[in-house]
Amino acid sequence: MADAWSASQLLALDVAFDVIFLDIGGISSFDGTLESLALVRQLQAIFKPSLRVIVCKSKCLQDISNRYVAHEAPHKSEAAVAVKLVN
Repeated sequence: MADAWSASQLLALDVAFDVIFLDIGGISSFDGTLESLALVRQLQAIFKPSLRVIVCKSKCLQDISNRYVAHEAPHKSEAAVAVKLVN
């Protein structure tokens, strides 16, 4: 266990993480969402060679993710999945 906000502490562990579990608590508002996303991106960049997945428990990220739903592309020939904002 380490402080994910401290990249130097994580790097000092000298471990090639393939899975990271984050519990981000006490952050809310739009700034909290941006800070949480910044942390996830930072960890992704630091551990990119070995990292497979980041599991993040975060109320602010859950709130924003609930506003988006995946739906099929308008043309069935397209393999892409689009994201739609719901009110």
